[in-house]
Parts: sequence; C-alpha cells; structure tokens
Amino acid sequence: MADAFQRPLAPTRFGFRFDGFWLAALAAGAAAGLFNVNFILAHFYHNGPYMLDSGYLATLVYRTTPLLPNPVSFGPGSWLSTHITPLLYLLSIPSNWVDWPLPDYYALTQGFIYGLVAFAGALCSRPLLASMRGGPVIAALFGLGLGFSGVTLAAVGYPHYECLFCGWAILFLALLLQGNWRWAAGPFALALLVREDCGLHLFGILLLLLGVAWVIPEWRPRRRTLAVFMALALGYSLLAIFFQKLYFPGDDALHRIYLGDPLFSHLTGAALGQRLNYQWTQGKYIWVPHCLLLGVAIWRRSLVLLCGFAAFLPWVAFNFLAKSELASELYLYYSFPLIIAQIWPALTYAADPRRLPPAHVAVLQAVILGVSTFFFANEHPRAFNTILAGGLSFEGFHQADYRKTRDFVLALSRQTNHRLFDVSVAALFPNNIARANWENGVPAQTPDIIVGFKDGPESEILRTYALSRGPWHEYSLSWLPLYILSKQPLPAELFPAEGVNDIGELLDLHSAAPATLPK
Repeated sequence: MADAFQRPLAPTRFGFRFDGFWLAALAAGAAAGLFNVNFILAHFYHNGPYMLDSGYLATLVYRTTPLLPNPVSFGPGSWLSTHITPLLYLLSIPSNWVDWPLPDYYALTQGFIYGLVAFAGALCSRPLLASMRGGPVIAALFGLGLGFSGVTLAAVGYPHYECLFCGWAILFLALLLQGNWRWAAGPFALALLVREDCGLHLFGILLLLLGVAWVIPEWRPRRRTLAVFMALALGYSLLAIFFQKLYFPGDDALHRIYLGDPLFSHLTGAALGQRLNYQWTQGKYIWVPHCLLLGVAIWRRSLVLLCGFAAFLPWVAFNFLAKSELASELYLYYSFPLIIAQIWPALTYAADPRRLPPAHVAVLQAVILGVSTFFFANEHPRAFNTILAGGLSFEGFHQADYRKTRDFVLALSRQTNHRLFDVSVAALFPNNIARANWENGVPAQTPDIIVGFKDGPESEILRTYALSRGPWHEYSLSWLPLYILSKQPLPAELFPAEGVNDIGELLDLHSAAPATLPK
C-alpha cells in the first residue's frame, strides 16, 4: 500500500500570463512599498533620521559611483570596506536622471526593497493557492503578511538594505523548485549582489535541498541544478570576500560585530543567560514561528519543511554568540534571512511530496505570519507603533522645503568654525556637513551655533547641553523642523524673504523626548 503521505508532485510554473496572481502580487508589493515610502519620509522629515542607518546609507543609493565612496562628512574611504554590495550602485543609477532630493529618492528605494518582499511572498504562493477559491486574494494577504511580519517590521524601523536579498532569494527558490531554473538565474544573481555573504546564505539552503534530492526519489532530477547553483553561490561569496580583503581592507566587521578581539572574549555565563532571557521575553516573534515550522515538519516527516527550519540555524547561532548586543538579539535587520523561513510552507508546497492538503498548508502559512506580527507588536510595542504611525502618516515629499533648508544650513556652515550639527541634521545633508562628536554629553568643540532637529534622536542631549551653556538666540525654520541656537544674532543677509523665525533669547528649548525606536 502506498504511503498515505505520498502525493504526486504537480510542477506549477510562474508563467508570464498576466492573471489574478500577478495582480495580487503587484497589489501586495505596491501596498508594502507605499507604506515604507511613507515611513522613510516621516523618518527624515518628522521623526529625525539616524546618521549611520539612514543618512549614510542613503548616500550609497543616491548619485554614487561603483566604488560606493563615503560621503564627505565621513572622510575618505568606501562602503566596500564594510560590505561588498554592488546592487546599491545599481539602485542609485536612476537617481542620476531625476531631480529629487536624497531623502525622497532613498524613500523610493526602501519602498522597492520591502515591496519586493511582499511581491515575492504573494507570487511564490501561486502553486499552493491555484486551485483554491479566492486564491489571488489569499496570495495578496500572504504577501502583505510577509511584508508586515515581525521579522520584517524589525528591519523596517532601522532602514537598511539587507531585506533586498530576501525578495530576490524567494523568487529564485520559487522558480528553481518549480523547474524554471533558467529564469531562476536572474533573481539568483541579484540576490548575490546584495552582500558578500549572501552566497553563503544561499549555499546553506541549497546544500540542504541537495541533501533532500539524495533522499527523495522525486527530487533526483534536481540534483545537478541544485549542485550548480550551490557551487556558484559559495564561489561568489569566497571571491567577494577575497576581493574585499585584498582591495578594501580596513573595517573588519566580522570581528567588530561578531567575533570580538580576542575571539569570543565577550561571552560569559551571565551574558549568555541575559541573551536567553531576551529571546524568551522579547524574541518570540522570531523563534515561535520557526518552531511551528519544525513541529509540522516532524509531524509530516517532511524533509522539505525541515530544511526551512534547519537552513537558518547557523545564522541564528552565529548571531547569538556575536559581540554586538543587537546582533545577538537578532534585532533590527540582523534576522533578515529568517524572512525566507516565514514563507517556507507556501514557497515549497509544489515540491514537497509529503505536503499537507492545500487548505491546511494555507492555514499553517497564515498562522506563521500572524504569530510573528502578533508577538512583535506585543514584545516591542513602542517600535511597532512608531513604525505603524510613520508608514500610515502620508508625510509626503518635501522637495522645495528640503532645498530651502539645505541652502540655509549651508549658509550657516560658512558663518563660523565652531558649529554643531546634530545627528539628524547631518543625516539630512550627509554630503554637505558632519555631525558633532559627543563625549559624556559634551561636544568635542564649544560651538557658537547649534543646529538641531526638533524631537530628533539627539534632542534631549542637545537640550541639556544648550540650557547649561546659555544664553542663546533662538530661531526656527518653517520648512523642516530644525532650530538654530546662536551666541550672537544672525546677520540679516542670511535670512531669506520668509521661512526663518526669530524667536528671541532662549528660555527653554522646545523639544520633547527623543523620537527613537526602542526595543
């Protein structure tokens, strides 16, 4: 008697017929993309951007060159000494053809990154949902669920680019498992170009899938294809890392973030205990969906589902032992490969001989995505609410206001050698000015002019410092929420016809608590 779990594999291809599933994927991608465009605009124009995770990275996708040079405010060097990311240059090419300010263009690139994640999550669900009533609608919901899962939202809050790997990798794996290996080559190559270690992530996934092909008879025709892509993934990462060490040495991110110096000297019993406690109290949005996937894989004796759990364990363990506290918690964008695991049941449905019925797999997929978002919202409510408020803010583009503010700030920068620009002002104009260096609440130089971002991440430290070193003459801008404190009244020739408000002598710096994204 045939194994009751065995079901014939019915390969289903994406195809290029523009049907309901393509519309659903495009709708999910557009919704997630618009949300992230709004979040970045609010991040830059309302909440106050961060220098490293916003302003600096924005310069890498805005009118840059293939060498990805550091902005003027950072001094000489290249981002390639930290990560080999050719795809950032490709993202920057259209910025040479449009007359948009840096924050507005950066918002579009972030919208594309997370829109691609939602698009891929919806489109890869097509084989699962093709025979179900309302399949395209459910596919769109899966795409949105992936675009707003807890792991994805944690990355949204601190703008980076790593999640671009997830969108391309999901499309690659979906095409590969459905037999379209020629079309899979495109997203495969783009996934590799996101970061030098992305080949290692794909290598781990493909290695396990190749192991499955040696066990499951139905997978034998896939062995050669899996082996070729696996070798290419590993080879690319090794060559990229060698190229970086040879031509762009300097920032040893591996030791700085993960290994420490001496190796793993940061690990103590107390530190490991704190990390385990964090995962239990604030990391369930990551590991509970992962454990659900493991439980169903064991129940169904599905090696394919088990791969979705096992492929990312090395990354989880590597980060758990990291020197960086944020990396050890898999917070922010550090958990980005796990986005792939959260769509794994739908992604691999067509290729799994021990799969559940379609309706059951759809329920499992919905539970995994829903649980991730639920726990993130409960474990990190302030971050969740800040992201939600930004994404739904419809802040809008501020091209004219940005240019007027930039011109005025540049005029201020020529007034004196003792200027202080806070982190958010420097992030708005990273190619023009540099942020102040603080030590124990005191800047490196005593400033005559302070330019700050109202309610920005450094508003509290600026308020404390300014009130202890007064008096100041205060000005505010009508364009963007910046304020200026000056020891002497500013010369009249600096003032445009309108937009700069002379408040007078400072009595209290009008700022509230910093608008950060706490855990």
